[in-house]
Amino acid sequence: MKSKVCRFVAVVMLLSLAPAVTSAQGSLFETYLDAATKAIRENRYDAAEVFAQASVEEAQKWDAKELQGDDPRLVASLYVLAQIYFDQGKKDKSRDLFGDRKMRIDVKALGSELLPFASQLYLLGNIYYDQGNEAQKKSDPGKGKDDPANKAAEEQANLKFQLARRMLLICSTIRKRNLEPGHPDLVSSLSLLGIVQKNLGETRDSVGRYEEAIKGLETRTAAGVGLTKNGYRYSVCKPAWDISVSQQVETLESMLLKVLIARDLIYSHDEQKDEKKDDRTERLSKAERKLKQTLEEWGEWPEHENVAIILNNLGLLYAEQEKYDNAESMYKRSLAILEKFKAPTEISVVNTRKNYAELLRTKAELSRKAGRETEAKDYDERAKKLSNE
Repeated sequence: MKSKVCRFVAVVMLLSLAPAVTSAQGSLFETYLDAATKAIRENRYDAAEVFAQASVEEAQKWDAKELQGDDPRLVASLYVLAQIYFDQGKKDKSRDLFGDRKMRIDVKALGSELLPFASQLYLLGNIYYDQGNEAQKKSDPGKGKDDPANKAAEEQANLKFQLARRMLLICSTIRKRNLEPGHPDLVSSLSLLGIVQKNLGETRDSVGRYEEAIKGLETRTAAGVGLTKNGYRYSVCKPAWDISVSQQVETLESMLLKVLIARDLIYSHDEQKDEKKDDRTERLSKAERKLKQTLEEWGEWPEHENVAIILNNLGLLYAEQEKYDNAESMYKRSLAILEKFKAPTEISVVNTRKNYAELLRTKAELSRKAGRETEAKDYDERAKKLSNE
C-alpha cells in the first residue's frame, strides 16, 4: 500500500511562501522541494513541513503501480519530511510516516530527466552534513563519551549524517546512470558521500567512493577531457587564497581526493581488529608515503587550506604510530595556517583542535604513568584550553 501523507495546508499559504511555478508536474515538485530545502537551511521548520508535504504529494503521482519499487523522488521527499517532523519534536509522526513500508528505489525510474533532482539531493546532502558537523561541535571531548550531553550530540550528528548519506546515495546513483565516469557532478557527489560515510564509521565504503571518483577523474584526464565548464561550482576543491584559478582543476581534485583516501587508510584499523602487525605497519607506511607525496605537490602554496588538511592528517598518522612529538608538530603547523584564514567555528579548525587536544590528553596520561605529574598537568591544561577555544 502506498504511503499517504495528510496535507493540511491552505493554498494561500503555499502561494505566499513559494516562488511562481509552471503547470508541469516536474517543475511543481522541484519548486516545492527547493522551497523546503531553503526553509530547512534557514531553520524555518513550519514552512519546511508545508513544502515537504507538498513535494511528497507531487512525488506520489510518479509512484505508479508498474514500478517494481519506489520512485526516488518519493523516497527522498519522505525522508526529508520525516526528519523535519523529528527536528520539531514530532517523533511519533516521523515514525508513522513509513509504517511497515520498506523503501526500495526502482532502477527503471532513474532516467536523465532526474538530473535536476539529483542536484537538489546534493544540496540537501550538504545541508544535513553541515548540520551533523554542527551537532558534533556541541560535544566536549574532555567529558568523555558517556557524558549525557555528549551522547545526545553524537546521536543528533549520526541522524543528520545518515540522512545526508541517503540523499547522496540516491544522487550518486542517478548521476552514475546518466553521466560519464569522472564527470565533475558525479565526482562531487561521490566525494561528499565518502566524507559522510567516513563520519559514520563506514570506512571501507568511504574509501571505495574516493577510489571510484579518482578512477573517473584519471580516465577523463587521460582522454584529454577538461573538467572546467560554465556554471559548475567546484565543491571538491575550490581554489582559495594564493592559488591561481587557472590551475588545472582535475589536478587539484585528484590531489585532495588522495589526501582523503590517505586519511581513511589511517582509520581502517577500526574494521580490521585481527590485522597482523606487519600488515598494519605496511598500511600506515603506505598512508605516510601518500601524505608526504601530496604535501610536496603543494609546496608552492605553503599556506593553502589543503596543506593544513595534509598536516592534520599526518598528525593523525603519527599519533597512530605513537610518534607523539611528530604528531604535535603537525597539529601546530596545521592550526597556524587555519587560524590565519579561518574562523574559530569552521569545522576544519574545530576538528584539528579536537585532534590536538586528544593528543595532549594522551601525552598527559603517559607522563602521569611515568611519575611526571607536573608535565601531565601542563598537557591537561593545554588540552582544556584547546577544547574551550
